Amino acid sequence: MNRILCLCYYSIKAFMVPFADSRHLSKQGIHKIDLPNSEEVAVWWDLKKQKWNAVQDMCPHRQASLSKGVVTPSGYVKCPYHGIEFNGCGVCKLVPSSSGRKNRFRVDNYFIEEKYDLLWISDNVEDLPPKIEVLEGEPVKLP
Repeated sequence: MNRILCLCYYSIKAFMVPFADSRHLSKQGIHKIDLPNSEEVAVWWDLKKQKWNAVQDMCPHRQASLSKGVVTPSGYVKCPYHGIEFNGCGVCKLVPSSSGRKNRFRVDNYFIEEKYDLLWISDNVEDLPPKIEVLEGEPVKLP
């Protein structure tokens, strides 16, 4: 497990915040990310869907850290405490030994995008995520 500190000081709802160099972040396992608003996020690579996922790093059942769990072959994050599984949208997909309880559990999810060899995150998942335009276009000439 890698622990990464995001050193940005503005709301992640209004912006896409870069938090890791995607060339150096392992696609194996789950990474714990500390966001500037004191939220902790579990980030993992979904091998099946070929994309990064991010959810709140706390299982709603017993508050275990999801980043200490494992990624299942289905691409879900599995809680290390009781084995509850969540997909990249934060939806509970499996509660071991219980078929009808999975609708009770959900975790917050985050929009994540890979661009310019960086991973960017925002918690603005209801609307279209903010655009990443910092490095796009022609360079500006300073006087």
